[in-house]
Formats: sequence, structure tokens, C-alpha cells
Amino acid sequence: HETMATTTALLAGKPFIVAKCGSKKNSNNKAVVSFTRRRFGMIFPSSFFLLSQSNSIGNASAKEQLLLTGDYDTDTRDITKRVRELLREGKGDVELYLQKFDAYSQQYKWDHKGHTNSFASLLSLDQVVRKQYEFAGKTPWEVPPLSSNKGAMLEAYVRNSESCLIKESYGKFGEMDPETRAEWKAIECSQGLVKPVKE
Repeated sequence: HETMATTTALLAGKPFIVAKCGSKKNSNNKAVVSFTRRRFGMIFPSSFFLLSQSNSIGNASAKEQLLLTGDYDTDTRDITKRVRELLREGKGDVELYLQKFDAYSQQYKWDHKGHTNSFASLLSLDQVVRKQYEFAGKTPWEVPPLSSNKGAMLEAYVRNSESCLIKESYGKFGEMDPETRAEWKAIECSQGLVKPVKE
């Protein structure tokens, strides 16, 4: 039977391990290169949490304007692509991502687009990126393989964000013809529940 997991339920398992190169001295005081295994607890909070209310849309700083295009779909595609690179490929500029996401959440949280599943799903994944950065620093990161339970869940959450953006691009439901509406209904998009990827 297929299991359904919420982002919070993922906390029940053991955190996956992230390898980060380091050095230490052995008993003879000789420096040796080793891999320090750092545990990374995967935190997937509820998509519904309070965001800072300090800024509203239209009040983006000059720096934020350089980080974003001002078009929700374009900016969300960019953020989602960076999340995939970081969490599933272990590469990418995590510090630039953090700057972009901070500007992104401030820009769109009061816009109607901020009430979409694509936005909500990225809020949860952002917490995973931040926890990974806290423990492992800059990339490259070692990420769990798709064949592992945590890899399958991470892949499922990233794919969910990608499919939500696709589904939301279809336009108004009432204006779709029957064929387009059937395509739209077939696209899975969730704020909280996902099925682990099985490939």
C-alpha cells in the first residue's frame, strides 16, 4: 500500500548524514584528512506559519529588486530550480539562494500568488535548505540517493513544488475546455501530503 507522509511526519525518522571534508590530528599529532559526518535533521514544518509582517509588496528594496524579476512565475521557477540543485544535486550557491528566497518571500507573501500551493511548498523546502546550510555550510553537499527513504521523500517534495507551478499556470478553471481541464486535474499538487517517489 502506498504511504502518504506529511512534512511533519518526516521528522520521525533518523536524519540523513551529510559528509563534509575536514581535518584532525591523530594520536601522533600528525594531521590527517578525514570526513566529518554531520547529521542533518530534515525539518519540514507546516506550510502555514507566520511570516514577518515588516514589508509588504511594492516596498521591495533596491537590493531585493536586483535579486528578483518582479514576475511571480519567473521568480518561482528560479527558486524551485535552485532548491532542486541544492537538495537533490548537492550543488549551487546556497548563500545567493538564501538572499533570493528572503527577497522572494517578502515580495510575494501579501500578493494573491502567496496563497498558492507553489509558494506554500517552497516555504517548507526553504527550511530544509536552511537547516542543511546550518550543519554543512557551503556546497558541495552529499544528498541522500533516490533509492533511500529520505531521498525518495525529498525528491517527492521538490517534484511537488515543480508540478504545482505547472498546474497554476493553466489559468482559470472555469475557462478551460474539457481536455485542458482533464490535464489540469491529472497534475498532482499538494501543500502537505506527498507520496514517496518510487523509481
